[in-house]
Amino acid sequence: MVKLSVVRHDLVQAYEHCPRRPYLELTVPSDASGVTAAVFKTDSRDQGESFSAVRFTITQWVDRLQKGWASNPEREVSRTWFEVGLRRPEGRGDLGVVRIHHNRVANPEFFVASTSWEIQSAPLRAKSWLQAIQPGDVIQLIPKAQYQAWTNYIRGASIEIEYQVKAAAGHAERAAESSFEPGHAYQSLSDAKRQIRVLVVKPSGASETDIEAYFEYANLEGDDAGEHPGFHALSYCWGDSSDKSFISVHAGEATESFTGKIVVSGTLYRAIRHLRRQDTPLRIWIDAVCINQEDLSERAQQVSIMGLIYSRAEMVHV
Repeated sequence: MVKLSVVRHDLVQAYEHCPRRPYLELTVPSDASGVTAAVFKTDSRDQGESFSAVRFTITQWVDRLQKGWASNPEREVSRTWFEVGLRRPEGRGDLGVVRIHHNRVANPEFFVASTSWEIQSAPLRAKSWLQAIQPGDVIQLIPKAQYQAWTNYIRGASIEIEYQVKAAAGHAERAAESSFEPGHAYQSLSDAKRQIRVLVVKPSGASETDIEAYFEYANLEGDDAGEHPGFHALSYCWGDSSDKSFISVHAGEATESFTGKIVVSGTLYRAIRHLRRQDTPLRIWIDAVCINQEDLSERAQQVSIMGLIYSRAEMVHV
């Protein structure tokens, strides 16, 4: 893993009507195969006035009265905060912005706030955002403010990412992790039909055998959407990267059509064994397996429809 960071120290004020202007940017290097963690730190404050001292319009007062803030000032949160977004090369989808943290409400003292994401344990929205980042994307830290009286004062910030470096072709470490080239197991997906791969896990039988599986393909949109058998989905933490196992992948249902092995985390391997049925196949979508992690374009496209995938699943295991 490699870490990369940028830092800025300049006093800037952000208001409600300011254009969407990043305070700090970090460009993802061309040798990054995937961002696994990110840390965003800000040294900032709001305008420092108390709730009662701030002037609001009638509409804003009604909004606060309905939410009980007028009678419970301690529930008020600062209307100044920070978001992270991506500036992407042409042709890549917009991932939107993610709000990370607020300033302390009505406090004139600068303070340092930090938001950390690790791909193993990040909330789903942050995890999806991290997984979709590609080389050449520019990560932006953006100060925000809402309502005329609120001001976001920022005097310093940093962005730090941790990423995997692309392995050279034929690298020994890659050969040790997998006994096949990923392209042999992953056929291309149709973006127009929102196509996904579904892992079909073969029954265990009476004994606890190793996991054997093959892929089926399902369209979530188009004339034939819904014609495929139902599937489950698994949402989980990726776990310790040093704890590895593998599942045997076949070209089809026939056992003799062996293709190779896919390396998975020990956490995922144990989850699949727990969910595997004794007598009937288990059809399940798992991001780490059903998305070709070596194909950055596919990974970004599939991450962008994860909400749709989970909504179409018959059951989501957490």
